[in-house]
Order: sequence, then C-alpha cells, then structure tokens
Amino acid sequence: SSGLSYPTARPVTSEANDVFKILCENIKIQGWVKMADILATALGGLNTQQARFGRAADNIANASTPGRSVDLASEGVEMISAKTLYKANLAVVKVAEENARILLDILA
Repeated sequence: SSGLSYPTARPVTSEANDVFKILCENIKIQGWVKMADILATALGGLNTQQARFGRAADNIANASTPGRSVDLASEGVEMISAKTLYKANLAVVKVAEENARILLDILA
C-alpha cells in the first residue's frame, strides 16, 4: 500500500459548512465577519484540494486505458500535495471553530 488515502469518506465540508452557516446566520459581531471570511476561504480550499485529489486518483485509476499517457509519479505527488493542503485548510477551519467557541463563552 502506498499509504495514500482519500482525505475523508463523508462529504468533505459538512461539519465545517454547518459551523460556517451558524456563524453567518446567528452572530452579528464585527469580528465574526472576518472569521466568516477566513472560514469561507478555508472551505474553498478544502473543496479545491478534494477535487484536485480526485482528479489525480482518477488519472491513476485510468492509467491503463488505451491511448492515455499518465505519469504515475507526478499524479502520486499531486495526491500527496492535495492531501497536505487539504489538512492545512482543515486546520484553519478547526482553529476558527475553536476561536468561535471561546468568544461565545466570553460573550455568554
């Protein structure tokens, strides 16, 4: 086994999207606008990296199709890079979520 795995088995951003919706719909504090922007950027990054990972996986899966020329090493590097950037974006979402909880505790 190459050690590569798909970042998640469920829809990539379901929990993060829920957090984002709660922040946008229920909180009207100026600082939250910036946090919502940060979350939106991170969620966009999650979706981009998921698509990138999927394209590379599809290319590898279809490498033996007649008429296709696939550089397996490049596609493997693409998957590793997408997985790493996915994790970085997910870390941003987690930090923003934790900061939101802390601020809500302070305001409560």
